[in-house]
Amino acid sequence: MQQFSLSYKFRDFLEKGQAMPNNFVYVDFDHYKPHYLFYSYLSKGNYKFENYNNFKINKFDKIATDILPLKNYIEKNFPLIEKKRYKDLFFYSLSDFSEKNDQRLKSFEEILKKRAKIEDIDIIKNPNDPTNFMITKKIDAKISALNLYFRRTNPDGTFDYDIVEIADNWDYLNLNGNSIKFVLLRGIATHLEYKAYDATGKEILTKNIVF
Repeated sequence: MQQFSLSYKFRDFLEKGQAMPNNFVYVDFDHYKPHYLFYSYLSKGNYKFENYNNFKINKFDKIATDILPLKNYIEKNFPLIEKKRYKDLFFYSLSDFSEKNDQRLKSFEEILKKRAKIEDIDIIKNPNDPTNFMITKKIDAKISALNLYFRRTNPDGTFDYDIVEIADNWDYLNLNGNSIKFVLLRGIATHLEYKAYDATGKEILTKNIVF
């Protein structure tokens, strides 16, 4: 249901002869968006859609989402100018904020202290939430982009993936000499394959991890 819930809301508004607000960034888990684009085309709006794991929150953003962890995170950490709701879809207008209050970072602080020396890339699972990860990269590493493929095995033996692509869109820079990115998965992954690229797009590192 999560995969289509946002498009259903666009459809609801169209059936009422209205259009969803087009000055918000709509945040979801999908890279594949024809079901959104179809309704946004009919609405004749200039809509912007972002994948949760490629999205970085900035002050004064206008964000619409029905992802519960993102809603909780926004309400805990950012002062709001305005908050509106349609069913389980929330519309947030953010004010200024401080990264020091980021609750996601606090979940990983003890692990970071124990891992003072990291590899070029370190992928850390939140002990309190197996769908929550933090990826750290040395500032001076030559790696400029990452593709991460988190894999789950379905009951019928098929595989399901969360694909996360990271270029320059890190959450924090220069924190204890590292770049940090937070990743939230739709479900608990058992395997991860990741590939790293240099500035020319050449693949320079591939790893497989079993959690």
